[in-house]
Amino acid sequence: MANPPRQDMPPAGGYQDFNWNRTFPRTWFKPGRVLAITVGITGYGVYWYWYTRARIITEKFEDIDVRCAYEPFMKAERDR
Repeated sequence: MANPPRQDMPPAGGYQDFNWNRTFPRTWFKPGRVLAITVGITGYGVYWYWYTRARIITEKFEDIDVRCAYEPFMKAERDR
């Protein structure tokens, strides 16, 4: 024989009070953190710029030296 349906009832003592106040999300982007991240990324970018710039300048000097070294050979080939 089937049991009669059982109705759900509130817990003993009732439900806890509902929070009707506005709640704000926790923010991660505080001014100090944003400043630290900005300074860090900018510092890394400046470091990488100067490192790359120095390497490019060195390669330009090497290319000029190679051109100067090959110039007599290229002239001899052209005059052949």
